[in-house]
Amino acid sequence: MTRLWLFLSSIAPGVIVVGIRALGESWIAGSITILVGFLLIPAGFRAIRIRKDVEPIPLSISGVKDESIQVPTYLISLVFPFLFVTINDPWSLTAYAVFIVFVGLILAQSETSLINPILLLRGFRIYDATTVSEGSVTIISKKKPRPGSHENGYVLSNHTYIVRNS
Repeated sequence: MTRLWLFLSSIAPGVIVVGIRALGESWIAGSITILVGFLLIPAGFRAIRIRKDVEPIPLSISGVKDESIQVPTYLISLVFPFLFVTINDPWSLTAYAVFIVFVGLILAQSETSLINPILLLRGFRIYDATTVSEGSVTIISKKKPRPGSHENGYVLSNHTYIVRNS
């Protein structure tokens, strides 16, 4: 469920762009789409807040690589195409909806939902870390974990943790 919340938050910018583009065709449809996009933004924060009740897992960090550089790739692949969406008839709308659902299902099954520009704007970064006990894991944190450090990670999904820095 956490991955779903993160995914919904990550597609918010694309939904907002589609809504802005739709304003030219229908003020009501565009406004509703923009509103939905803005309502999706807090979903990622909800996913992180939900995990406060979970017992942390101690992680002994042996290596770290910043993966936040993937955010521009996300923007190019998930937001940029929607800059050119034109909805002229119900069939075009249906085709785009089917495409978005299909892509969404694929992305929700991958770790791509962690590449979330909304979380990046809030100061969170994505790190690929090597740990002594868990092997390779993904860590979402506001501060870069240092090799040799011991962090408390809250499980977000399989091999993905959020580290809360006080």
